[in-house]
Amino acid sequence: MRTRTRDAFLHALAIFPAVLGQSQEGVWERLNTQAMDLHRQKHDAEVLPIAQQALAMAEQKFPAASSKLAVALTNVAEIYRALARYPEAEVHYRRALEIYEKAPEPVEEQRIGQSRGAL
Repeated sequence: MRTRTRDAFLHALAIFPAVLGQSQEGVWERLNTQAMDLHRQKHDAEVLPIAQQALAMAEQKFPAASSKLAVALTNVAEIYRALARYPEAEVHYRRALEIYEKAPEPVEEQRIGQSRGAL
């Protein structure tokens, strides 16, 4: 994805809640989904800012112990790992794992294993 396209996408997501009445959580879900779709297509360098934006939104919107925050952390960690930026990936995986182990809501065992397995 070109920088201009990515910037337009981020801008559109920023204004959609006001225009469509979509919740912040809905915007977060769209950013997160878009980031992981692009990650699966191997556009990691281009998608990192989108995943980081989704993480920033999660940090603002969700409680510190929310599994949704852990999902955003894991997604950013996966992209860092794909870019061979292992120290940065590890920081995010560790934060996610701490949340997964303490999360009040149910967490998929796959997510916990993904964070543990990456460390």
